[in-house]
Amino acid sequence: MRSSLHPPFKTRRAGFTLIELLVVIAIIAILAGMLLPALGKAKAKAMSVKVLSNNKQLMVAMHLYAGDYTDLLPPNPDDGNKEAGRNWCPGNVAPGSPDEANSDILKDPKLCLIAPYIGNSVEIFVSPFDQKPAKSSYKTADGRILKKRARSIAMSQAVGTDGNRATGSRTAVAGPWLDGSHGHTLGKTYFTYGKMGDFNSPGASKTWVFMDEDPASINDGGLAIAAETPSWIDWPAYFGSGTAALAFADGHSEIRKWVSGETQVKAGNVGQRAPKTAQGKNDRSWISERTTARINGVALRTF
Repeated sequence: MRSSLHPPFKTRRAGFTLIELLVVIAIIAILAGMLLPALGKAKAKAMSVKVLSNNKQLMVAMHLYAGDYTDLLPPNPDDGNKEAGRNWCPGNVAPGSPDEANSDILKDPKLCLIAPYIGNSVEIFVSPFDQKPAKSSYKTADGRILKKRARSIAMSQAVGTDGNRATGSRTAVAGPWLDGSHGHTLGKTYFTYGKMGDFNSPGASKTWVFMDEDPASINDGGLAIAAETPSWIDWPAYFGSGTAALAFADGHSEIRKWVSGETQVKAGNVGQRAPKTAQGKNDRSWISERTTARINGVALRTF
């Protein structure tokens, strides 16, 4: 006989109550709110490390190229040509252009003159902060369809050489946009840098060579900056929280956080070559001082 003091079966609990479930959800939400910012910062940090590494590899390639060519830097034309031996980085990657997603062209050592010094690591041409998809795609020889922008960096138009088609001789680039009107010539007003040994003023550690360019501004491999005019020619990138990465002639790279939101490209800004705008003057001054110097030794004017 069973004792009446002990029930034949244990009472089973039905499960979580609604209140308990809500408490668990609230705790999860609080933890997520605490962790997500930290994860976001960690991701941004990793991307920053990656972009600095990319720039480092590009500058190593430039130094290796110069070592093989009597200190000369590769050609940096103002036209995006795809002629053998005439461009450090060929093609036009403007939005919608045929080469926008064409990373194959960056592997061709005849067209991309620094290709032999980077292997096939064409990803170093693209900032990890550049998240916008390409507007045009590219079909590779093996049938793959590439939809990612092939390049987001450009070289200063004050840096590189200008090859003479007729004689094959090379001089430093003219830096045509340094005067703000595409009229600057070699040795006229501002220094340009055709050899590694040319970076004397403002100095190798203070002269940028590569910089992220805004997706709405980028086209050929050169990024034009006017030395002393109150307007942008080409526009630097404004990735993430308003930053762009720059690589300098001495080999170091850094991430610049722009001080003015006006530096960001807005509708109607791109293509304003004349001094019609005063956007981001502090940022323009900062870049100009690290682009070139006056040949006569007089300091660049601030805006």
